Amino acid sequence: MNVGSTISGVPSAAYALTDNTKGSIGNRIDCGKEQIANTAKASIKGTGVALGLGAATGLAATSKHANKFVQVALDKIKQTDTYKTFAPQAKELVKKGIDAFKKLPGSTKAIALAGGGLAMLSSYMIGNQCLFKAGQIDQKYTDKAKLQKVVE
Repeated sequence: MNVGSTISGVPSAAYALTDNTKGSIGNRIDCGKEQIANTAKASIKGTGVALGLGAATGLAATSKHANKFVQVALDKIKQTDTYKTFAPQAKELVKKGIDAFKKLPGSTKAIALAGGGLAMLSSYMIGNQCLFKAGQIDQKYTDKAKLQKVVE
């Protein structure tokens, strides 16, 4: 299962309803409900993070103070030996990715890239949390079904 297949929660819930390892129909329904709730929480978190980072990145990119601060930081980074060593190699890769940003000042580009990077990292972390929780839910109801079978 991947994050894309759990966006609506329906695939996990449908799987739970047809999975014989989940025991009774009531147990299967409970498992499906928890899977839907887990997916809904992850979707809400992801949406909140995306909106927050988008707004913060937009504000920072248009802020004179943020642009000035980032430009000073970029100038200091450009003076380091590490930058001088790796910049020529990285320059080609970065150039391909930021052609659309050519008209923007360098500081605005850095802010936009940082916002995009944070968004990707957050999305990755939220997706992994959702998948981990989905596995826990699945195991919980598989164990519950095994216990019901032993009790019967």
